[in-house]
Amino acid sequence: MSFRKYIFIIQIIYFSFFNIFCLQFTKSSENINNQIPQINVEENLKSTPLQEDLYLLGSGDSIKLSVIGIPELTTTTKILNDGNAILPLLGPVKLRGLTVLSASKYLENLLSKELINPKVELFILQIRPIKISIIGEVTRPGIYKLNSMTNDLPTVISAIEEAGGLSKFADLNNIKLSRKLPGEKGSYKQTNLNFRNLLFKGDQFQNPYLFDGDIIEFKKVKNLDNDILSIASTSLSPKLITVNFLGEVGSPGTLDLKANTTLIDGILAAGGPTNWRSNYGNVEILRINRNGSAFRRKYKIDLSENHSEKNNPILNNGDSVWIRRNNFAKATDTLSSVTTPFRDLVSIWTLFKLID
Repeated sequence: MSFRKYIFIIQIIYFSFFNIFCLQFTKSSENINNQIPQINVEENLKSTPLQEDLYLLGSGDSIKLSVIGIPELTTTTKILNDGNAILPLLGPVKLRGLTVLSASKYLENLLSKELINPKVELFILQIRPIKISIIGEVTRPGIYKLNSMTNDLPTVISAIEEAGGLSKFADLNNIKLSRKLPGEKGSYKQTNLNFRNLLFKGDQFQNPYLFDGDIIEFKKVKNLDNDILSIASTSLSPKLITVNFLGEVGSPGTLDLKANTTLIDGILAAGGPTNWRSNYGNVEILRINRNGSAFRRKYKIDLSENHSEKNNPILNNGDSVWIRRNNFAKATDTLSSVTTPFRDLVSIWTLFKLID
């Protein structure tokens, strides 16, 4: 074999290996470009405290995209209902469920097919309204749509205010917040909040930002006597409640009272008992619960007694209080004195009589 033929064979072998290498490199690059270079958001959220979760992009968010050095690609857009945002050079790109950082890295990866080493800056211009569920011991449990204030997410306190405040039975030490994780599994992670630390120690870690789909559950307190006054006196309770007073008080009718008003304080606000006619051992509260059931209980009151759920409970919004007549008043009353001149209390009076 001549030297020239030997060189020719070596060149063929060299270029063959070179082409194979280039083909494999190109395929590897395509595979890398086709992968979403995002951090596994679901796994990250599982391991981080709920209070430290990063915001996840979702349908309705307004965003601004810019590529450093290429002002022509700067655009503002909104993430659509299907989770896609329409972007220059790329068209529709699904961003729902990504953090701002992972979305930026993802877009850089996609743009690298058209540009050399693109650097993406992504900003949220307007946060979408979020829908949350509030259940348990609040004035109006249900599903609420909360708008962001000054482009900031609402907090648990914001949700409580929207729901009308906590009921007097809410357990401040054990509030459960559940957050849905990204992905198709529909799994949740949970944390317990202690509002006693928030209200009396200023621990803002107990008042986290809320995400779309969060569920807040306010459980019922077990020891009412120890906790009920502290709950009713906080800013988380309704400022005023409406209570109806009937029977032997100075000014029967409907009154607006402070949320932490006790039975005795309420009677005094209604003009106090008519001493010679009132039966201190037969004062009743009628309460209609959320589930439609009726609560009715008799109390033996002492005007000098402090709060206790046994003899001097905190009144609820919508309660009706009936101070009955004593035996002397019953014996001396005429038929005309039995009729109450207050039209707005006739139906409540009738309800007492029906239950009686």
